[in-house]
Amino acid sequence: MPGRRYAREIALKVLFHLEFNPEPLQHAVDKLQYVHNWKEKGLQYALRILSLVEEHLTEIDSYISRASKNWKFERIGKVERCILRLSSAELLYLSSDVPPKVCIDEAVEMAKTFGNGDAAKFVNGIMDYIYKNIYPELHSNHNLQSELGGMDEVQPGKN
Repeated sequence: MPGRRYAREIALKVLFHLEFNPEPLQHAVDKLQYVHNWKEKGLQYALRILSLVEEHLTEIDSYISRASKNWKFERIGKVERCILRLSSAELLYLSSDVPPKVCIDEAVEMAKTFGNGDAAKFVNGIMDYIYKNIYPELHSNHNLQSELGGMDEVQPGKN
């Protein structure tokens, strides 16, 4: 059975393809699936990550920009940008399935495998910033909503 690392590599390949061939996500997945014939279980998890990246792309890119203080977003290498996008989506929106430290470790391992020179250090620094600064912001709001029964605000007389 293919693991999540396999699925993350699928997601990376799709995101990298989209860097050069802007098209609807499903078209890219279909094209690459035809060439690579990925295992269904790995593809399913990759699609979860990819749909989160697509849904939250603007937010994710702003978080990456915020984390890369002295580095313009456009100057981040395409491979590293794709790794950061998918890893941020997994960290921020799938953390109930995957522990945060695993997301970061997997991002670093992908950067070692697919990135260049100092990519692993760069990815580690960005993911560490996102985990320490953005993850708590998003999850404190989520935890508050959970405590309130999923409601956005407290109803009068029910405090």
